[in-house]
Amino acid sequence: MITQFLLNVAILVSLSVISALLIELFSGKRVLHDGLQGLLFGLTAVFAMMHPVALGDGLIFDARSVVLSLCGWFFGPFSAILSSTLAVLYRMALGGSGVLPGILTVGFSAAAGLILYFQRPLSKHLPKARELLMFGFAVHVFVVLIIAVTIPKIYAFQVAPTILTIHPLATLICGKVLVNQYRLRDTLNTLNIQNEHIHLITESMRDVLWILDYPALTFSYVSPSNIHHTGYTPAEAKKLPLEETLSPDSYQDVLSWLQTDLAAANEPEASKFPRTRLIQERCKDGSFIWSEISIAVAHHPNGEPAQIIGVSRDVTRRVEQENELQTSLNEKNALLKEVHHRVKNNLQIITSLLRLEASRISEPQSREVILDMQRRVRSMSLLHETVYQSDSLARIDMEIYFKKLSHQVLNTMSGRSTRAQPLLDIAPVQLDIEQAIPCGLLLNELLSNALKHAFDEERTGHIRIRLHTKNETHLVLEVSDNGKGLPPDFQTRRKHSLGLQLVDDLTRQLSGVLEIQSTAGTSFRITFPASGVL
Repeated sequence: MITQFLLNVAILVSLSVISALLIELFSGKRVLHDGLQGLLFGLTAVFAMMHPVALGDGLIFDARSVVLSLCGWFFGPFSAILSSTLAVLYRMALGGSGVLPGILTVGFSAAAGLILYFQRPLSKHLPKARELLMFGFAVHVFVVLIIAVTIPKIYAFQVAPTILTIHPLATLICGKVLVNQYRLRDTLNTLNIQNEHIHLITESMRDVLWILDYPALTFSYVSPSNIHHTGYTPAEAKKLPLEETLSPDSYQDVLSWLQTDLAAANEPEASKFPRTRLIQERCKDGSFIWSEISIAVAHHPNGEPAQIIGVSRDVTRRVEQENELQTSLNEKNALLKEVHHRVKNNLQIITSLLRLEASRISEPQSREVILDMQRRVRSMSLLHETVYQSDSLARIDMEIYFKKLSHQVLNTMSGRSTRAQPLLDIAPVQLDIEQAIPCGLLLNELLSNALKHAFDEERTGHIRIRLHTKNETHLVLEVSDNGKGLPPDFQTRRKHSLGLQLVDDLTRQLSGVLEIQSTAGTSFRITFPASGVL
């Protein structure tokens, strides 16, 4: 008996494999698919009845209950009616005392499958192994009851253990094959939909998607949009070696990039991919376009690079505009440098005129006033010279400017400069020209005053010049000396001194605060907000 049951199980496994094949081939044609499934399951039920378990004269049992219940659940009314009709006709043809229970078994099995078909449709929920096993067990409990009611109970007790163990397992095995095939079909349908979407996207996009095999450096895929990009069809582009698709310089650049990018792809920071590059591509008509490419790397299971996946975008117009803008900026920078150069020359002419005027004046005080004016003009002239000699027209390197200005003031103070040694401590600060000019004039005034008044012929010392950051928004300019200090009537003199009045005015121009100390020398400290600090 068990041998016959196992034969029925083998029939069921074969049935599930063939049914899965039908699902794959005809799932898109509903009527044909359901008809073929019904015919297949019906013939399988007939074949099972040809190799039954004989219980007595005219009493047989087989795997038809498994076949028909699964047919009803998985394929619906049309398949269930067709398969059960074939099974009923054949059972009636066999005859015998078991015709009635046989027909009842066929009808109940198909009905049980149809109940689940409508209650738990496969489109919403594919059954799990536990559900298949419970379904098979429930169906065959009722089959055993049918046998017990319609034929002598001795036969029911004889087959019940086998029916309630092997048939639920057979339902589980066949159902799992069908479920897996449904999952495979759904996956394939999803992939087909995704492929269709990808195809539509690549057909409509202007950017070019491509795949370059490595290390062969040949294209295995080029999207249809390449015809608008370089003029080559995808088929033509895939036949071209990489060298012929790029300008000579870009080809060498790409070879160099591949070495660095492929090495970087294996490093912990490989998440920085995709990389973006700018290359020059050759078109079918022989012209060249600029393309911005983004690339990522696909690897073999062993970690070796297999393919470079990239997207190319035509940025020729953008590159041309950037080049035009850069040319325009270069021209404007040249003009601005020329303006600064001419301003410097004009200021030098003024300093020459002031020097000539000073040489004609014999009265020392008046002559000193002219020379002070000359130094002030020179400080501004030096600023414009520093600007046109630097790379940036927007920022002045204050360290370079203050060093030049200090040296210039010392040179113009003749013998007085020998009485003090300047010590510069300038932070790496860059200011815009609106702040650099008053800072330069302040340094000129304070350094000149220190050289004039801090030391006499018998006294020497040093003058410290500092420019440093106080915090993120403010700078401090400090000129201090270790000379003889301020005179008692300094505040009175301050009101009548042009130089000190100029210091006050320049401090206000910088929106700064002036602090004056006279302890062990003199210190002038100006704290101001720096809008152009770099």
